[in-house]
Amino acid sequence: MPVTPLTKSSATTAVSIGGPRNNFTLAPSPRYLFIAGGIGITPLLPMLAQAEMIDADWQLLYGGRTRTSMAFLDELEPYGDKVTVVPQDEHGLLDLAAWLPAARSDTKVYCCGPGPLLDAVERQCAGWPTGLLSLRFDREQNLWAGMMYQGAIAKLDRKSGRLQLWSIPPELNKANTQINMTSPLHFAVDGKMWTQNNGFAAVHRIDLASGKWETFEPFKDSKRNHNIYDVIADSKNNVYFTDFANEHIGRIDAKSGKVTLYPTPTPGSSPRRGMMDAQDRLWFAEYRGNRIGLFDPRTERFQEWEAPTAWSAPYDIALDRNGEAWTGSMLSDRILRLDPKSGRFVEYLLPRPTNIRRVFVDNSATPVAFWVGSNHGASIIKLEPLD
Repeated sequence: MPVTPLTKSSATTAVSIGGPRNNFTLAPSPRYLFIAGGIGITPLLPMLAQAEMIDADWQLLYGGRTRTSMAFLDELEPYGDKVTVVPQDEHGLLDLAAWLPAARSDTKVYCCGPGPLLDAVERQCAGWPTGLLSLRFDREQNLWAGMMYQGAIAKLDRKSGRLQLWSIPPELNKANTQINMTSPLHFAVDGKMWTQNNGFAAVHRIDLASGKWETFEPFKDSKRNHNIYDVIADSKNNVYFTDFANEHIGRIDAKSGKVTLYPTPTPGSSPRRGMMDAQDRLWFAEYRGNRIGLFDPRTERFQEWEAPTAWSAPYDIALDRNGEAWTGSMLSDRILRLDPKSGRFVEYLLPRPTNIRRVFVDNSATPVAFWVGSNHGASIIKLEPLD
């Protein structure tokens, strides 16, 4: 349909519209620091409400030229000492050095305001560690990682101690580039490693011998917001990816490069981390769908199992040698164990608050053992089923 300027439209003119888009989403975190300058407070208001609703620890630093010019002060008043208001004519500029003295692994920082404020926050955080989101083993037990904002993937040879990097080409190293995940189990098939780019919803494939990067952008022309979270290769090094901002499982054929998208039965399910089983079936956690999902590429059909406790928000999944699936809740302090044959869940309530992310199963133990890190407890948890 041709685009018609609204100034030239009449009451009968047909116009195309799209739904709202959000490139400023609130990522899960136990703690937030919100920094607002002037009218930049506006998009942060619903984030404050969300953080309050999930009982996260948060603070707002809000600056403006004068108190009378600062919007929404009445709306912010009920939050009490969680909000610090700094009118420039009374207290000067925001003291970012005091509020951002050092990086905290449990804290996400959101800032909205004029350009100079954003630049100042970036400068203050420039020396913070960039961190890692994923470590995965290849079949020789070497470790692979996405280097996140450093725009590279890394391999650590455990025998020699050698660290090897493959850096993204400069033309792809954009300001929002974020290389998080790798899928190293089957790169020996063709010598190519799959990774993803969280910054602009892309999948990359690296020829490890030549260092050449290929880029696939499945959602480039989409009007909806998308976020490629995980990449999982099958035994032929075809790759599957999860669309965390929506509900898609995607597949890229290793030989043809063909991209196929499969929407999950539950709309808006936010598939997050996944793993491939011995039959090349993809198991994955549905974070907002509150489900465990299974996709069989041979039949192109899904199965889903809903967690018994609402808002469990499964993050990751692991299979044991008995064919049972394990996951954990980011919000309800529970470990979940699913028997896919019966559809029965067993929930294990942990003794203290635990933000569960990555999950692991030790299949060499009898009975199998479940391991997870307690993000809020600075500890490691081992669970052994009694049955």
